[in-house]
Amino acid sequence: MADAYRRHRLLQAMAIAALLLAAAVGLRTGNMPDFGVLEDYAQYLLFAFWIGGCAFALGSFFHLAQDIVWSGYIGATPGSLGISAFPSMHVAMAVLFALYATRRSRLAGLLMWAFAAIIMVGSVVLGWHYAVDGYASVLISIAIWKACGFFLGKFAPEGVAA
Repeated sequence: MADAYRRHRLLQAMAIAALLLAAAVGLRTGNMPDFGVLEDYAQYLLFAFWIGGCAFALGSFFHLAQDIVWSGYIGATPGSLGISAFPSMHVAMAVLFALYATRRSRLAGLLMWAFAAIIMVGSVVLGWHYAVDGYASVLISIAIWKACGFFLGKFAPEGVAA
């Protein structure tokens, strides 16, 4: 039962992180993620939350936003449009996996936290992110993990709660 709870918590946290970090925060701050990845997350979210009627509108929105950002990136549109990466979804997912693994076993937790650290350092060293992108992702991911634990503990279906 505890394993089912942990799996549900991880999947909920990943879905919320994808929606919150990649879409809400990115769009609000004018930073656009890799839309190929975001479309995959959007398809998962649409399936996971059974929002079938919104699939076409959401997909159209992502294609429109991608066209706008790409035209800014190549210089076809004046202004400060362009591809940016705040916050880091790679770091966010690595942190969520580390949080999950920590609850499975001490060794798995240590290995996954090392993996998350490598992802964070690597994303900065390789020039994909600023350090603040990773810091924000870590903090937001931990907050999402805690919120999912709270709500899952309160509203989980029978047989799933810890």
